[in-house]
Amino acid sequence: MSSLEDRKVKGIPSSTSKLELSRFFPPGRVMGKDRKEQITQFISTRVASLKKTACPSGGEEAKELDFRAITFDLDDTIWKGFETLNSANENMFLWLKKNAPRCVDKYDREAFWDLMTTVRTSNPEIAHNYTALRKQALQIALTDTGYNDKSNVESAFEAFIVARNDVLLFSDSLDTLKEWRAKGVILGALTNGNADVWRIEKLRDLFDFSIRTEDVGQSKPSQAPFRVALQCCHKVLRDAGIENESGNLSELIEASHVVHVGDSLKSDVVGANNAGFFSVWLNRNDGLKSYEESKGTVTKSAPKFSQESTPDLTISELSDMSSKL
Repeated sequence: MSSLEDRKVKGIPSSTSKLELSRFFPPGRVMGKDRKEQITQFISTRVASLKKTACPSGGEEAKELDFRAITFDLDDTIWKGFETLNSANENMFLWLKKNAPRCVDKYDREAFWDLMTTVRTSNPEIAHNYTALRKQALQIALTDTGYNDKSNVESAFEAFIVARNDVLLFSDSLDTLKEWRAKGVILGALTNGNADVWRIEKLRDLFDFSIRTEDVGQSKPSQAPFRVALQCCHKVLRDAGIENESGNLSELIEASHVVHVGDSLKSDVVGANNAGFFSVWLNRNDGLKSYEESKGTVTKSAPKFSQESTPDLTISELSDMSSKL
């Protein structure tokens, strides 16, 4: 396992992105006084004194972990991804069955999934954007079966996304998020999916920012979403009125100051490691199945770690973070 120091050469550049960061923050919400005080106190404490923690791999050396922000993957990390997506697809097909029955007759779930796969293969420029992929697949399926009104695409997608945002949370998710937020840690969501935390009542007041990689242009494990996450952390500092002597907020939160938590070795751990973040692999090992696994085409096996995919810390529950960070 490479250390955070070893990874600094791969860290996120300090140059700012052309993306408008406001898109990653809750619309119309201004940071309140209490939240400003929470973040200011926590950052001040971190700057004054580093926290020591044992090497996550169980090694002999102790290492200092000075984290100031945590980003969380969403599907299969904060909520049950398979069940949530299954419900969203069911809701979309209920709408189609009622409003475009010929479409459902020709494109059942299996056929529609295959169509989405074809669309993704044929359009690599939007392969990261599940909203665009689904809407294009809907457009093809509806047009192919004689439904040419483009409003049908938006209505069918809205049926999907409403249920997509009606998530089934893991039992430890809310308590974990509330705990770290109360401590003043900056919290962000970083997902390859298209769920919108600002539309999820139980979650929208717990995150300081939320990044869907479809709004970035590249999905995890590329460094772009992690670079944007670091820039969002700097915006949170500005919004909280935090400054430092040099005037350079990037010194207060560098890549190594950010913990990223996710269930995917490929997307989350590799992405975080290459970006210079502290990587936490959430391995719940509770039998969650992907779409392919549900069809029996994929067999689970023990993970194979490379230097790039070796997490700094492995946990089996989000609640483990309290004792291990």
